[in-house]
Amino acid sequence: MKFIAEIRNVATSVISNVEKKKPFYTVLFPDVDLPGLVTSDLEKAIEGKFHQSSRANQGRKLLSIAFEIKAEACALKFFSYDCDDNMLIAYIATLTEHGDSFFMPLAKLHIDRKISQQKLCETSRAHFKVKYFYEILKFEILTLTIGEASGVFPKEDDVRRFEYMINQHVKKLGVEAFLLFATSQEGISELAGKYNFSETKVRKDIIEMFISGIANNQETLIDEACYNFPKALTANYSLVKGLTERP
Repeated sequence: MKFIAEIRNVATSVISNVEKKKPFYTVLFPDVDLPGLVTSDLEKAIEGKFHQSSRANQGRKLLSIAFEIKAEACALKFFSYDCDDNMLIAYIATLTEHGDSFFMPLAKLHIDRKISQQKLCETSRAHFKVKYFYEILKFEILTLTIGEASGVFPKEDDVRRFEYMINQHVKKLGVEAFLLFATSQEGISELAGKYNFSETKVRKDIIEMFISGIANNQETLIDEACYNFPKALTANYSLVKGLTERP
């Protein structure tokens, strides 16, 4: 498929330009065909999106996938840099519970007291950072390829508003993981009992509304999502305000 071949070309060019300035991705991904890996992952992500009637419509559908990648990057950035250790450990617990192949053995080492809590957090943050830079790379490559193929580019204001939305959502996910997995700490069990966890789905639905607005070029839908999202955050605001502010 021509579009997939173009992704490979763009990936090769972008990575090459970065590496000319200073080795970066070759350090993060030694002995990996990174353009090939990015191309393969994006091909899987955009499968079935090429039936649209026009290049512009096709470009909008593909752009919505780019925003999904941006959401993942924002989440990884938060857990790499911005959340405290308590939230991080709680989030690791959720990943372990869901069978994550990286965190299950790592968590076991901590449970067996073979690594310290500090080492657990350091290793986890390093893992998230590599994934974060990879998602950022995928976003850049996909948006550049979409722009060249269809003339559709993400609006800076849409990206800015979406990043704000995702950053707030992920911060609350960290709080929610902490409330669920740190109940042994004083006062947390009582706090968790008062917390309205239905807010999580409300936030996710609003984010999906935003992405749908991107996919269908409906600015009113995007504006509606941006209007509704701050209101969704107020449900538990006073209850957990202190937990969302990293010391």
